[in-house]
Amino acid sequence: MKPLLFLLLFITSLASCGQPGTVSHAIAADIRNPFTPAQDSLRLLCGDNPLPLVKERKNDTTPYDLYYLDQKLFEGWAYEVFPDNHHRYRYSRYESGQRVRQITYFASGLLASDFHQEYGEPGSARMWHRDGTPYINTYHNKNHDPDGLQWRWFKNGAVARKALFDNGKLIYELLYNMDGSLSSQKGKVPEDQ
Repeated sequence: MKPLLFLLLFITSLASCGQPGTVSHAIAADIRNPFTPAQDSLRLLCGDNPLPLVKERKNDTTPYDLYYLDQKLFEGWAYEVFPDNHHRYRYSRYESGQRVRQITYFASGLLASDFHQEYGEPGSARMWHRDGTPYINTYHNKNHDPDGLQWRWFKNGAVARKALFDNGKLIYELLYNMDGSLSSQKGKVPEDQ
């Protein structure tokens, strides 16, 4: 029932993904960077109360943390509330006890972050400033090495960093000042960029 509910809520929430009423043009969705479901949709998936998950730290035999509920590897969505933190609400999806997605919201209700990584698969990390402007948009390969275009923005919305990686190898990096002027460059920018 919950997978069907999620699909219905996900489809109906696409218009309100991320910030209320907007989708950032600077952080577009693709296969490695899926759209973020609206907070209301996530809350419906998680239920009314935070779950008492038990965390087992990664070790030599398990390369990632595992989460249990009633001594069983947890599957599904769960949320946590941090009353004294500006990243107030955390929604996480677990598969076979592994956290594969984490979405946080500021106390104001604006989207704060969306991390997506299945163990052994490529993933992404997206974050926003408290006012809703983009902060970072990064991709990584299955080994957690940077891969593809990487972006960082200043609070004023101007690009702070643009870099291209190929499986962890830096191809180029452009660093900018807050006024948009180029401050430094490493590597050669391909002509199609």
